Amino acid sequence: MKKRRSWSLVLIIASLIILTVVCVFYLHKENTSKVAYKPNLITIKSMPDLTESGKVYAKKVQQLKIPDGTISQINIKNGQSVIKNDIVLTTHDEKAESQLSSIEQKIQRNQRSILSQDTLVTVLQRKLTSSENSNDELKLQLVQEQNNLEDLQGDLALLQSKYNEVSSKINQTLVAPFDGIINLNDTKTGKPELILHSQGLEIHTTISEYDYTKATVDNKVKIFTLSDRTEKVGKIQFISKTPSDTNKKNFSLYNMVVQTHDNFMEGQSVSVSIPQSGYKVPLKSIQKKKDNYYIYKIDKYDVAHRIRVNITKKDSFYIVNSGLKPGDVIIADPTNKLSDGTEVKSS
Repeated sequence: MKKRRSWSLVLIIASLIILTVVCVFYLHKENTSKVAYKPNLITIKSMPDLTESGKVYAKKVQQLKIPDGTISQINIKNGQSVIKNDIVLTTHDEKAESQLSSIEQKIQRNQRSILSQDTLVTVLQRKLTSSENSNDELKLQLVQEQNNLEDLQGDLALLQSKYNEVSSKINQTLVAPFDGIINLNDTKTGKPELILHSQGLEIHTTISEYDYTKATVDNKVKIFTLSDRTEKVGKIQFISKTPSDTNKKNFSLYNMVVQTHDNFMEGQSVSVSIPQSGYKVPLKSIQKKKDNYYIYKIDKYDVAHRIRVNITKKDSFYIVNSGLKPGDVIIADPTNKLSDGTEVKSS
């Protein structure tokens, strides 16, 4: 009887031990399942601007051609602003004046010859009219003299055209072809060099072949003057499709023109900042399901939400074009077992 009680006690103790172990096991499993998933997190930031150096140029620069002759009057000073059709200077050409006198004498001689020839033709016509018999020789002479008269009249027309042309060269005016500022420089020839710079300015810069797709025509840009770091605005007006002459050793550069309406000084050095759209994320942060791409974004309650995104693949990262904003927190390397609504441990 006593022996039987001892065995019962042993069984009870063993049962309690087994029950305790089972309880501890399940409690540990439950606590383990409640531990939040702890991934690597990334806070989304705006893409840095693409910055290029440039210089301010006049939209149009033209060297003005001074008419032949001697300058009789200059109406502008170096650095003076002019408006289109303003008279810059006037010239007097003595050579043209002398040539015109010679042409006048030729015209007078030609007019006398025409008068004489016209009289001869009239006389022959009267003879031919008064003649009772047909006179072939007289008819032939009349035709020849009429042709001579026509030749003289043609020569007169050419002389009068030449007269008008030379006459316009004696006293000429040079006018400004557009609004701008004139640079007046002395030369060894005795005639000044006149270069007109338009009032309108634009910025010339370049973009490399690696950054070519990061800028498009009509993109708004920020412009900083290097002298005082003043910020101004503009937009891209032109991007060349052929490489410039200033290519680097290992890559090509393409000319780019930026239009601006702010006040600059021609020749100023500037930097042009081109805002970049989208957000850079690691390759592993994107999951693909069929033809769609997803990313896991963490809300303020530390819960992961799978959201669909539009992406552009680069060499070693993705650019997310839609679905994110600065300040969003995403999972850098989500596992395949991660599901929408999973609680994560952010710290």
